Amino acid sequence: LKIASENMANAIKKISIQRGHDITKYVLSCYGGASGQHACSVADSLGIKKIIFNKYSGVLSAFGMGLSNIRSYRQQNISKVLNLTNIINLKKIFKKLQINCENEIFKNQSKTKNIEVYFKLFLKYENSTTTIEVPYSNINDVLKNFNKFHKYRFGVLFKSAKIFIDYIETEVVINNSNLNKVKYPKRFRAYTGKLPYKKIFVGNTWKNV
Repeated sequence: LKIASENMANAIKKISIQRGHDITKYVLSCYGGASGQHACSVADSLGIKKIIFNKYSGVLSAFGMGLSNIRSYRQQNISKVLNLTNIINLKKIFKKLQINCENEIFKNQSKTKNIEVYFKLFLKYENSTTTIEVPYSNINDVLKNFNKFHKYRFGVLFKSAKIFIDYIETEVVINNSNLNKVKYPKRFRAYTGKLPYKKIFVGNTWKNV
């Protein structure tokens, strides 16, 4: 149980703390049938003091899967310098990956017209291990977006360093029509009542939650 909780906490740290975000004042939202077993230990590992449990938290994972879009991904390693020639040559590879995605989704069924296709580049500076996701476009827009996203995430640019196309990804999406049937409240009102606390035994100690 402890190992699973630490893996969850590390996944959250990767997309928050490691990118410079202070999440100690955030609220941890829990869902899934086993969320109650992990909530407190994950929150402790992240330094988060408040946890929210939806009354339907036990079925939210299944509910989300039922409403989610159908997606298929295909990736391919490139490992080439970012330049005009290599950008143009990627078109055929993207189309090939798209066909593979569509074959997986539709198999022997007829293809629907209601699909969305996304072509993505994963770029990095030479000798770096961290990639930046950028939409596939013309060379100028690709460079502009890479600099923008790298500056936002790391606060620095290396203008003399070469930029490499590490790998590419094609994503094909079929929108779920059931999503339109769900009604959401137009406004969310803050809860003004006093939350009840209970003592539970977790992590070899008693805690008020």
